[in-house]
Amino acid sequence: MDLEEIRKKKLEELKKEEAKRKLLEQLESNVMQYLTSEAKQRLYNIKMAHPEKYELALQILYRVIQQTPTIIDDTTLKKLLAKLFQKREPKIRFIRK
Repeated sequence: MDLEEIRKKKLEELKKEEAKRKLLEQLESNVMQYLTSEAKQRLYNIKMAHPEKYELALQILYRVIQQTPTIIDDTTLKKLLAKLFQKREPKIRFIRK
């Protein structure tokens, strides 16, 4: 690989990251209009602790708001996040002979 190819790849990566960042900002601005201050705080805490989960939560919230544009309070957000990020308990089976 020569230097020019490396530059092109790096430039493409930067463009993709910028597009993703803009989309995330747009989602965030749309969703935040429908959240109470407590729900916003909870979502920001998730953003700091788990950025991947934050992005997923924003996408889900955006879909929910599109279907039923209502104000989402903290308890509703908690329930939604609990469903979204519930841990699956492994099932352990004992087979006896």
